Amino acid sequence: KFLDAARQIMGVDFLNDFIPTIVAILRALAYQQWEKGDVAEKLAVKLIEQNRRLFKLLTRSVPEDHPPGEADRHDAAVDAQVLRHLRNISRISGELLGELSRLSVTHHYTGRHAQVMNALEQLEEQSTALYKQGSLIYWLETPVDRKVLRAIPKNLNRILHTQLWSKGIPAILTSGTL
Repeated sequence: KFLDAARQIMGVDFLNDFIPTIVAILRALAYQQWEKGDVAEKLAVKLIEQNRRLFKLLTRSVPEDHPPGEADRHDAAVDAQVLRHLRNISRISGELLGELSRLSVTHHYTGRHAQVMNALEQLEEQSTALYKQGSLIYWLETPVDRKVLRAIPKNLNRILHTQLWSKGIPAILTSGTL
């Protein structure tokens, strides 16, 4: 349980359905009459394509006879191609953020617009963290109907020691069900 908590705090999760969800909300936005979302749509298409290619590369090591319905962990071969797609996703999401901040949506869609902006910021941060940090342990999880690229720092023990155990303050860790 402690390792799971540390992974949630210090790890990065990148879901294969996150980008399609963002794009679906983006496509439902209504812009002011004088605005056109052509550039945003082109960037959204590029983002979906990079996401598709990324997870195609990551799932190449998942066995064909993998039983459906089982959530398994698989080695994630994070090579130069995978890192390139993560870099592209980060870059495109940043460009899309800039484009959407320039566009005006109708009053009815301001909440959804803010939701898309926040999701794109999160996407940019996650993809940047995954390709910039060289000292990560990567794996792929395949729960039902989705794929998740997960990563944690290799030096998790040192980080926990620095941030928690070496402070000189006693700590008692308990379960949430206590």
